Amino acid sequence: MINHARTLLLNTSPLSSHAQDAGYEYVPREFTPVRLSNALQVIHRTLFGLNPDQRFLNLRARELLSYIHQTELAEYVHKLDPRVTYWPAIDSNVLQPERQITVTQVAGSSRRLAVTGDFAATNATPRARQQYFVALTSDGDVPALNNLLLIEDGTFFEAEDLSYLALESAVSGPSGVNVVYLQQIGVLSAAITTPVTDFADLPTIALPDTKLKFRFSSAAGNTATATGKWLIDVAVNPPPAIATLLLPLELLGEPVFLELFGVAPEEPYLTFKNLWFDHPLPAYRLAGLVLAYIYRVESSRINNNG
Repeated sequence: MINHARTLLLNTSPLSSHAQDAGYEYVPREFTPVRLSNALQVIHRTLFGLNPDQRFLNLRARELLSYIHQTELAEYVHKLDPRVTYWPAIDSNVLQPERQITVTQVAGSSRRLAVTGDFAATNATPRARQQYFVALTSDGDVPALNNLLLIEDGTFFEAEDLSYLALESAVSGPSGVNVVYLQQIGVLSAAITTPVTDFADLPTIALPDTKLKFRFSSAAGNTATATGKWLIDVAVNPPPAIATLLLPLELLGEPVFLELFGVAPEEPYLTFKNLWFDHPLPAYRLAGLVLAYIYRVESSRINNNG
């Protein structure tokens, strides 16, 4: 199985991964996520958080696997399958800035939308990317998001794929602007609508699930009819695993480690155990634990397939 170790480490459906995702790597179409034991679920949750998004998964996996591939331990990856397409890393999609905020106006009169504040992803909230749709519009023109944006399998399409939005009439309802409409893409929640009462001082509005806020600049011409629609895309990188995961992993407890390494470890688990418990370098410790996890998932996959 191509990228065998990485696929087992993430243990997610190939349908959840898309080529445009940051850190994307090939996942065989035939792969079915392995049913994990309780101990392996605890380890996966400690490495990646609960219900991480694809960006968090991809970038965290890349960091963890880099500790293996930069050392002689890479031989254990190649023993599973020598066909590794992600190392050495040559694809620019893994070279991600720490934080990205992209605002794209897709319809209406030219007006700048500014975003300020902070957005972070942690193991407690492993959502490294959020997308929002904003409309400055009239009461009679509050859009239905599902009819407006093209979303497939949770994928957000970039502005060039949404160019048809610009073909919409700037005002299809009653004339004038009196409401700001905010919808978080891919999240089942009610849209936020804010009345506009003073066009000289449009409100500052918080983006859900972040510490970010946005506000509009003034618009040329008559601000009372200067409608518009925007897409906001915010993304961050996970915090470094090597600086944040060692202590949580150490606290997992003896029952988890007994299942991971074995009661009387045999190779390669004995090597992995010695790396985790005895090596002085954090990178080798993480590599040993991650390899043990990958090999246990592979064992479960083989057993599940009979």
